[in-house]
Amino acid sequence: MRSVRIPACLHCGSLDVAGHQRNLRRIRDRACGYPTVLLWHQRRFRCRDCRRTCRERHPQIAARRSVTTRFRKCLFERAVNEPFAWVAASEEVSGYRVVEAFDACACDELAGPPG
Repeated sequence: MRSVRIPACLHCGSLDVAGHQRNLRRIRDRACGYPTVLLWHQRRFRCRDCRRTCRERHPQIAARRSVTTRFRKCLFERAVNEPFAWVAASEEVSGYRVVEAFDACACDELAGPPG
């Protein structure tokens, strides 16, 4: 997966950035009958104005996470009706990952508009 978005410095907002490096990240996504892993060539930039480096971000992947928000939502939806251990075993993730997804999505559901 490669991005075509125009890079900007996350620290100062400058568009005057230079490519610094690429990191290959393995991102777990929703299963399609089998565990799905996306390979993301995440770009790293150096800002010419503030001289700091920053990494490219994606709207479906929270910073410092190795799973998509879509996968976390899938874990939550299954964990509502099934034991966490079953969900973890069938999705081939740790029990912690299911609990963390459940807690995060439950907070979002409770904070949403009533109705």
